[in-house]
Parts: sequence; C-alpha cells; structure tokens
Amino acid sequence: MSQLPHGWIVVGRWSLVRNLFTPGTGSGVIVLLLAIQVVLQIGLHAPLDDAGRTAVVLAVVPLIAAIPVALVLAARRNRRVAINLDTGTVRFGTTTVPFGQLESADYLRVPYRGSTHSYLRVGSPPKSGLLCVRASRAPELTVDEREVVAEMLRRSPIRIPDASADRFDPTGRYAWMDHPTRLTRDEAVDYVLHTPETGEPARAATPRSGRT
Repeated sequence: MSQLPHGWIVVGRWSLVRNLFTPGTGSGVIVLLLAIQVVLQIGLHAPLDDAGRTAVVLAVVPLIAAIPVALVLAARRNRRVAINLDTGTVRFGTTTVPFGQLESADYLRVPYRGSTHSYLRVGSPPKSGLLCVRASRAPELTVDEREVVAEMLRRSPIRIPDASADRFDPTGRYAWMDHPTRLTRDEAVDYVLHTPETGEPARAATPRSGRT
C-alpha cells in the first residue's frame, strides 16, 4: 500500500456463525430456538384442548418473530472492526475507542473443521475485536487491511502487564509465561504483517523488562 487510506476502513469479514456463537446477543438466538423446540414438544405430545393449543401457538409466534430481531442485534453488536487513521479511533461493534486505549493484543488459535484458525484480539476487554490473520477455511485479512491494522497497533500503548515477583525466577526470564498469548506492540505488528504459516507467533522465554 503506497498510501494509507482516509476515513473509516472496515477490516475483516462478517461471519454469521461467529455472530450466533458470540456470547451476548448472538447466543440469544440459540436460546430462542431451544425455547421454540420445547414449546412445540409440549404442544405435540401433551393432551391439550383447543384452548391449550391456542396458548401454544400464541407462545411460539412471538418466539419465532424474535429470531430476526436477535440476529439483527447480534450483527450490530459483532459487526466488523472499523479503523479510522485520521481520527485515531477504532470501532468494535457499537463502541468507538481511541488508539490510546488499546492496551492488549492476544493471539488465539481456534480449531475449526479439521483445521486451525488464528486470530488477533485487540483492545481492552470487554471492548475488543477479533481479526482473522490465518485460516484455511475462512477469509483472512487482506494485504491492505494488514497495513491499516499494523498502523493502528503502532499508535497504541499495547504492552504485556508487569509480572509479579517470583523467587523461583529472580531474573524474570520466564515472566512472559504469566500471559502466554499476550503480545507486545512490536510483536503484534509483526504478527499481523508476517503471520507464520503455523498461525502461531514465535515466543522466546526472555525477560519482560524492556518490552513495550
């Protein structure tokens, strides 16, 4: 990318499956489907009179009508990450966060249909977003999207938290193992721009001091 883009840049891909299984509004769709199944089972197997069957119908219809509403809320809550390099802000769902509040970057590896997808979670939970950096069965970040994400990371204060004193590790050589999936800012930038084929960044057991 010869020049960084202006305005809001949406990165990543929308996923219905991720929306359905994301804790919060997405999981509500699953609850609705289970509730419909329970009500229908009662209506089909219980000896009900006409009034009882009417009650079952009146219970099922609102539940069915609630499904598209739950899907819309899930899509809004879990919509793709959007980055604005001009204003120095990033949007996670319906929440907009300045780059200066991005404190953590973690890599996640998720098994999926016989393969493993790798993600970078950026933000300060619960305000955070997932970015797919390596996958065999799902869209990854494009080359241009990686450049935008990397620039956002460079402008952030992402760091690994200081480790607690450990008398068995006085030099802090293995302190990073307190947060084994956490990346420093420079590691996160490199992970986005040069994601290994394995999808897992190389981590060396080195002292945490001096890391930023």
